Amino acid sequence: MKYPALGADFEVKETSFCCGAGGGNMWRGVSTGKRMEGLRIREAVNTKVQGIVTACPHCDIMFDSAIKQEGLGYTFKLINLIELVKQAVL
Repeated sequence: MKYPALGADFEVKETSFCCGAGGGNMWRGVSTGKRMEGLRIREAVNTKVQGIVTACPHCDIMFDSAIKQEGLGYTFKLINLIELVKQAVL
């Protein structure tokens, strides 16, 4: 999907899953299994996209943490929708 005003092509996911913060995982540790935000970042990386756009402040925090934990800090981008629009208009 092209959004010329934003200067980028986007792969739009019609349905998405919670990053984990909505279920309270931001405030409690997960002692078994894998963390939800890590699973979501891996899912995105496996689609070969270069990054993700979020509209939720909880997702910003959770995904930023997961990107760092996965060692993707310089290769996978995370941007909030408001920042993306700001960049497009300035």
